[in-house]
Amino acid sequence: LDARELSVWTRDAGTRGNSRSGRGWTRDASVWTRDASGAVEGGGNAFAADAGYTDVSLKPDVRWDTDASLTVRYDPRLRVFTNEERVGRVDVRYLPNDGAP
Repeated sequence: LDARELSVWTRDAGTRGNSRSGRGWTRDASVWTRDASGAVEGGGNAFAADAGYTDVSLKPDVRWDTDASLTVRYDPRLRVFTNEERVGRVDVRYLPNDGAP
């Protein structure tokens, strides 16, 4: 890969809720790659989840393993809407957080 980029961000899902619980919000991770000229080659959302009606933390840990793979660790109590195994030329794996019950 010439370049890879990752963004973990919070989306306002448009419903009212308690910010502590994360209701009304999703946490998303997007990844894309660029060629040598800087043009985007491919990418998109790899992960999207919310806490539903719980107090589960919306803080996934997303890290690059290699130039072409990353790992998303998240609380398994989250409601997961998107968990793509591959985005563009990047492989993605998902693991439960070690500290989660």
